Amino acid sequence: MRANWLWPLLPWSLRERLLRRLLRFEASVLAGYRVRLAESRDELLAASRLMYAGYRETQLATEHPSGIRYSSFWLLPTTHVLVGEDREALSATLSLMLDGVLGVPMQRVLPEVVAGLRAQGRRVAEVGSLAVAPGRRRTGMAFLLYKAAYLLARDGGVDDLLIAVQPDAADLYRALLCFEPLGPPVANYPGVEGPVRCTPMRLRLRESIELFRARFDHLPHTWGNPLYLYVERQDPGITLPAASQWQAYARRRLAASTQLITTRPDVLLNQSPADRDLILSSLSTGAHA
Repeated sequence: MRANWLWPLLPWSLRERLLRRLLRFEASVLAGYRVRLAESRDELLAASRLMYAGYRETQLATEHPSGIRYSSFWLLPTTHVLVGEDREALSATLSLMLDGVLGVPMQRVLPEVVAGLRAQGRRVAEVGSLAVAPGRRRTGMAFLLYKAAYLLARDGGVDDLLIAVQPDAADLYRALLCFEPLGPPVANYPGVEGPVRCTPMRLRLRESIELFRARFDHLPHTWGNPLYLYVERQDPGITLPAASQWQAYARRRLAASTQLITTRPDVLLNQSPADRDLILSSLSTGAHA
């Protein structure tokens, strides 16, 4: 639909309504999913293999004999790696990258934009590295991952949630999550290989509930209402640490990254010397969110 030449000519209000109709999930299927944070070396490796398969399929990554996919940011303990499971099998992943020793990926292509947000006293984070197994696409698994990332960032004090998507997907994020473009598509985005351009976007997370209420409060409580889905609906399949559990989680996450680098030193081979030093320093000092 969005690839049709007529799509950009349609009024935004109509495009938004059409896009919201895409949110149709089977409640019984959704109830069988679980989304949580990866906390062990093996879980991080499983998520990286899933990312590698997904990025190879979409030609966003070149072939690599290791069969795993990672980035400088993904190795840091300030990155929360979410995993989605179905009957205990890991079938999806998404990462929330907090502003840490490497900053966030977007600052490498739009440093002035990210610096401007920080200058306003706003805390930024970036979401990315989405991968869903073929049999679980369009079933609600990606929705649960994004909702978990939204809750993590919102409840963690993030003011602006950043994302970079392929241009033909920008309308979808604008319609469903109130993301707004930060500029035209850019090339050579971190973590993406090949001649792919990405549209940088942000969600004003600090004001997100008010934004959702202003745009969607008049809609019935159905799948097509983002306010209901992301703010009001309860999804028990999303299990995130309680406030009293965060320190224990942070220790496990730090240990998982350290074990991964110790047992798979090849994950550092493609990192720049500066990034490698910062990653190792962050792990040795126990820096975490």
